[in-house]
Amino acid sequence: MPRQALAVAISLAAALAAAPGHGATGTFPAYVSPTGRWQVTSDHLWKANAGVTRELKKMEVPALAAPGESTATIWSSQCTRGAQTVAFTRTLQLPGTPAVLSFEVYAPSTLTSPHPLFTSASLVVNGAEVATIPGGKLGSIAVTDEVHGTPLRHFRLGENTVQVVFRRAALPAAAKSCSNGTASVEAAFGLDGSSQADLGVTAGPAKTAVLHGTGGTINFTTSVAENLGPSAALPGTWTMQIQHGFAKGAVGPVKATAPFGKCAISGDIIITCPFSAFPAGDRASVTFSLTVILDPGSGSAENDITLSWRIVSGMNGQSATFDPNSANDSQTATFYLCPTGATDPRCA
Repeated sequence: MPRQALAVAISLAAALAAAPGHGATGTFPAYVSPTGRWQVTSDHLWKANAGVTRELKKMEVPALAAPGESTATIWSSQCTRGAQTVAFTRTLQLPGTPAVLSFEVYAPSTLTSPHPLFTSASLVVNGAEVATIPGGKLGSIAVTDEVHGTPLRHFRLGENTVQVVFRRAALPAAAKSCSNGTASVEAAFGLDGSSQADLGVTAGPAKTAVLHGTGGTINFTTSVAENLGPSAALPGTWTMQIQHGFAKGAVGPVKATAPFGKCAISGDIIITCPFSAFPAGDRASVTFSLTVILDPGSGSAENDITLSWRIVSGMNGQSATFDPNSANDSQTATFYLCPTGATDPRCA
């Protein structure tokens, strides 16, 4: 029986809508874990707005412990007897908006006890105030403010300017200076951000479709992958598995838009496109062609093609950024390929 080529060009396309500054980088400092959780604490890396940041006491407080961070109480070298506001600033590389953030402050006031010293501690992110703990809650026991929702939108993927601002009252007359040898004006803090990324693949064509071919080209288009946020998803993959009943076929060049990297074809037939970081709010596409060889009049039962594609965070055994909605991570479509003369009822 003569054979003919039925070329099936499969185009999975979507406009890439990356926000300015979004990139495919997934390289973050040690304070960001593979899951997108990040933790930083007070130390000499935070620059005071006046004078030099001094580390006064190293701390071993489990609540303020963070991987790669050395926690210490700190204060500016320019400590005054009068009321003072000190802002500690640090540039952090972060995976975007956290789902929840813990702002923890330890501000002992033993130097001025029983007089309260600190009047407030505020967290400022990229110029916007995100959280404030009033002075009445500050003291020798660490206090935590858990932040959710709208204020966290001031965080962005990549570089962030983060400030922790302490305001304190003037020293009482009994305190001759900012340190008496056993106690000092000092404070410590920690930030703990947790990431979530709702990755998804949008609906493609109908779950089943009949494609009549005479050796020409058949096309369909669907958006591929998106991240509904709120955080960037750290390393992961978009994968499509093509299950087919034909004996011969070939997959053409695979093209993927950022944040996907170079795609690979393996097995029978699996297309894998990795990403280092998938920014919240972005959409991406993958395009390729599939050519199959069919026998005219053979009927379609042995020529079905099932496409299954999904996106996940996590690869090579690494932990993943938490996805709060796994129901939209995958899609499946089946195509009945009907060559000329096919008699299968599904080809009608």
